[in-house]
Amino acid sequence: MAEAEQLSWEVFPNPAQSRLTVRWGEPSARGPASLKVYNSLSQPMLFPLILLSPGSKEATLDISGWPKGLYVIFLES
Repeated sequence: MAEAEQLSWEVFPNPAQSRLTVRWGEPSARGPASLKVYNSLSQPMLFPLILLSPGSKEATLDISGWPKGLYVIFLES
C-alpha cells in the first residue's frame, strides 16, 4: 500500500463570515481535484461540490448563508 502524500494548505480567515479561502500546494495541483465541505452533522455544504482544474491552488467559497459552526473540508485528487 502506498503511503499518503502530505499536503500543505491554508484556510483563512478563521473565523470567516462571508468568504472563505482555501489554498493548497503540491501534490493536489498535479491533476483535477474536488473540494468538499461538511458541517458538524456530516451534511454536505457545497452543491455541487467544487471541481478544481489541474494546476489550481486556491478556491474562494461564499459562505454568507451558512450558519455559524464547525466545518470539515476535504480536498481530494
